[in-house]
Amino acid sequence: MIAELSFGGQKVRAALDRGVSLAIAVEFGAPGPRHFGVGAPASRPFSIGNFSGSVATGASANCSTITLTPHCQMTHTESVAHLTREGGDAWRVVPRGPMPAVVVSVVPEQARESNETTDPQPFATDTLISKRRLRAAWPMTRMVDRLAAKGLIFNDVDPAPFREKLRNSGFYAEWKSKFGEEAWSLLEESTGKLT
Repeated sequence: MIAELSFGGQKVRAALDRGVSLAIAVEFGAPGPRHFGVGAPASRPFSIGNFSGSVATGASANCSTITLTPHCQMTHTESVAHLTREGGDAWRVVPRGPMPAVVVSVVPEQARESNETTDPQPFATDTLISKRRLRAAWPMTRMVDRLAAKGLIFNDVDPAPFREKLRNSGFYAEWKSKFGEEAWSLLEESTGKLT
């Protein structure tokens, strides 16, 4: 099934029946990612009184209690809440429906080789996705260079008029309130002052 989508005036074709999962499956009782000393994820039949939520023990349906730590045991989507003191779930801030994205594959570095800090402190055998490795893996700069070499012309535009309209419409204020002060200040380190 081929879908044609339009994002910002560019048309993209996607084979919806050929999706690729980027996830590492969580298989209870099997080896998998474990970071910061966390144990394995667990799934146990829910039980209360004489009831056990397992068809194997006579229940009419399986009903499990699952315990896991997504950050330490599985593939997960990063969001601003992952790195800030303020909470915020991705589903609350990401627009609904399809949207363009960039998949970045990052080779982690040994914790003992990184000058970045974490809390809790990593074990000597842990690996980290560091700022240095993220910057090295970020594809946008290389992509622009490759496309320019093929003759694509990039127009440098002055972002000030666009930012002024977004600022006056309350767009930046709305997203700053959703992201929180800490995340917004990190964004503005890259973009310059927006609000």
